[in-house]
Amino acid sequence: MTQATTQRVRFLFDPACPWAWRAARWIREAARYRPIAIAWEVLSLTELNRERMDAAALERAARRQPALRLLVRAREQFGNEGIDRLYATLGDAIHGRNCSGEDRATLETALREAELPESLLATHDDQRIDEIIARAATVAMRSGAFGVPTLYFDDNPAPYFGPVIDPPPAGEDAARLWDHLAGLATMSCFYELKRPR
Repeated sequence: MTQATTQRVRFLFDPACPWAWRAARWIREAARYRPIAIAWEVLSLTELNRERMDAAALERAARRQPALRLLVRAREQFGNEGIDRLYATLGDAIHGRNCSGEDRATLETALREAELPESLLATHDDQRIDEIIARAATVAMRSGAFGVPTLYFDDNPAPYFGPVIDPPPAGEDAARLWDHLAGLATMSCFYELKRPR
């Protein structure tokens, strides 16, 4: 595989979303079979929906903020590989083992499993990190993003919501799903495809 044949995708997620987690498992599997370069980015569901949330919902959302901050710090300090490893371990804890993403012990364990330092849990820059999370959501919404998972294929500025999958396909099935979605993303006439659950 040459660099020219590698397809690039930005994958936006909120660690609390089980659909984003399933799609992340799928795309990691697809990348074992196809030349895909995945750039991981946080997209806060709270920021996307803030204007429609009541006080109780905002309070619940605030308890999930430490996980988002942790992922942003991992990306800042350890690049795409750092956020990738942390999302893998954190997602497995939250969605695979039903651990609470609001629990500091869950975050500490995810950091250890990702081989990242516990210093990423520092809170001295929370306001700065929260501003980064809010700005990222504003930029994503301006492009048309409205939920997670959101994918941007290569240099295409248009976001694609999904795929919504359960269970995540494995092996060549994962690669074939990638082929179909990446192909559709090249067609400017394509907007939406959906079926009943």
